[in-house]
Amino acid sequence: MNIQKSLYESILDGVQNGALPEDFSLPRYETEGGFSFGDGAKDGVTIFHMQQTDIDDSGMAQLIKALHLASEGKAAEADAAFAELGRSFGAVLVIDDLQQYILSHKADFNPENLHRTALALVLHSADRESVKYGLSIMELFVAKDAAVKDAVRTIGLSDEFTIFAVFNMLNWANANDEIFRLVQKIHGWGRIHTLERLEATTPEIREWMILEGIHNNIMSAYSALTVWEKANVREYMKGPITKKEYTAIGDIISAMSDEGPVEGLSALEDEAEDVLMDYLVRADEFELDVDDYDNILDIYRWAADEEYALPAAAERSMELLSTDECQEVVLKAVRDGKGVRIADALELDYADALLECMRADFDNQFWQSSYLMSSEEHIESVLELVREKLPLSQMRRDPADENRFAAGYDVYNKLEYVLQNLCGFPNAGEDIVAAGLWSPVTGVRKTALQVLEDWTMLQEQPIAEISEALSTELTDLEAKEFDDGLREKIRRLLDGAIKQDGDENR
Repeated sequence: MNIQKSLYESILDGVQNGALPEDFSLPRYETEGGFSFGDGAKDGVTIFHMQQTDIDDSGMAQLIKALHLASEGKAAEADAAFAELGRSFGAVLVIDDLQQYILSHKADFNPENLHRTALALVLHSADRESVKYGLSIMELFVAKDAAVKDAVRTIGLSDEFTIFAVFNMLNWANANDEIFRLVQKIHGWGRIHTLERLEATTPEIREWMILEGIHNNIMSAYSALTVWEKANVREYMKGPITKKEYTAIGDIISAMSDEGPVEGLSALEDEAEDVLMDYLVRADEFELDVDDYDNILDIYRWAADEEYALPAAAERSMELLSTDECQEVVLKAVRDGKGVRIADALELDYADALLECMRADFDNQFWQSSYLMSSEEHIESVLELVREKLPLSQMRRDPADENRFAAGYDVYNKLEYVLQNLCGFPNAGEDIVAAGLWSPVTGVRKTALQVLEDWTMLQEQPIAEISEALSTELTDLEAKEFDDGLREKIRRLLDGAIKQDGDENR
């Protein structure tokens, strides 16, 4: 078995007050394509967005070999074999093949060794797929030992393994109660998967689903329709509800209006307009806050979309959004950095309030600069604020490839965000673009060069004619830039190249 610290031990060490901190992460790994996935992300994308692929003969041979090693009690060799298999076939893709093979070849396996090795993989492996394969085998053996159940509960706290832990729990006598206790402790892909298996068998579970079910750190839309159906939210909405419940129901409807990662309001088909009108009519019962108006804006946009075209719901939504009460609530919220999306959609005069908010809390509100930088009217005010809040002169450094997420480099992420909004405004913020050109973060330099390329396209002029100062910066930068792709961009700009429409990969 691997002498590295096991993943189970990492999880066990991270547990605080019965759960993992929301920022907990297992050691990252990269795929052959160079992609790095957060906990549970690879399996989540596979389940929701990838077509099921069958394991091929070579993979099946690997799987059978690994199972026999486990049956022989050779835990270390089984760990290596499952890890090798997992590089081509993740456990989430072949769990059914694995279990069907074991069940149809019972006589070929030693059940005690198979279970013992599976538990060893769960507790001692440092490989993610080996742990998942171990949990998949354990699912065939109904856990009776309290220590084994505790191990499953613990490893299920990690979004990477939650779904496999839940599959085990489904065989337990009090499965739904176990799953309910778990889902309240997890916040990522694990919560999304667990909600798919949780049933609203009690008023407590139903209420939790409505108030908290969609709230995860991935995307609410993944669970919105699931919660709507399992908690029978439409029926719930017909009875007396509190303001808190009204807002929560609005959150669910808003998430269903996304229609992006999974099916949403469109799945309600002919009921959709009645559902929306039921919700919108009840708005008169409550004093609405900015979150409610945010939800109503999403409803309006969905109902007004010609693909869905529900005019009554769209009209009622706009009635609520057009009231003096709404505008007052929204403009007040903008001062705290909330409701800007609504203020922008309703074309309210919010610029000064947002600038003051950004000035007071630039670190947390800088990203809202895009609302003000979409037109020339406010762009210079934002750039002045950037000059005030970012140490631009100190940020100029020789080209490097520093990690943008390392301590002390957050200023470059803020700089890049602002740079992205300068693409359509030639000559605006030249000093800020220059700071981006001399960033030690490769991605920021790339963004600054993209700004200059876009300027050449808009002005139909080479960069030397647009800005002599930035042309000089490029000349100095070329001598020091180590990235071949960026150096090629610099050379084309200096040679007078003008970007053409649709030419994104120059």
